Amino acid sequence: MANFDIALKKILKNEGWYQDNPNDAGNYFNGILLGTNKGITPSIYFSYYKVIPTKEKMQSLTDEEAGRIYKDFYWDRILGDRILSQSVAEIIFDHAVNCGVKSAVKGVQIIVETNVDGIMGNITLNALNNYNPQLFFDLYKKWRLFEYQRISKIKNNYVFISGWYNRVNSFEFEG
Repeated sequence: MANFDIALKKILKNEGWYQDNPNDAGNYFNGILLGTNKGITPSIYFSYYKVIPTKEKMQSLTDEEAGRIYKDFYWDRILGDRILSQSVAEIIFDHAVNCGVKSAVKGVQIIVETNVDGIMGNITLNALNNYNPQLFFDLYKKWRLFEYQRISKIKNNYVFISGWYNRVNSFEFEG
């Protein structure tokens, strides 16, 4: 089974800093530029803590806080603890953090050919765990690159595409 703590270390390498790029729609809350820290957007911060975020709160977010949010809002929702392959769990988890759980799970469902509803349930999980993990990993990586190409055309997101490609290409199947 996949291990959250191992996956968390890799996510923090991809998401481990504060940024407030005004072109990134995720950096705003109620029209105010607050920035994103460790991949946690102001909207996710609000959903988790039920407190209106400030720029200072976003900037001071710790790795431990981010880890709790990642576990509750992303890892648990992709059923990460029940995915057999660590590499497969990590690449799905990374996409969930970067683009949302629904998008990440839809990619899984397209590849394993289950109902595409964006919800990781037992049918999707079983199909995933019965799929050749190396083949799934390779297909999911290609799907992510295609997804980033698609969304890069929306709202000037093309400025982020090289970073997204580098992020995806940083993943390698480890068995």
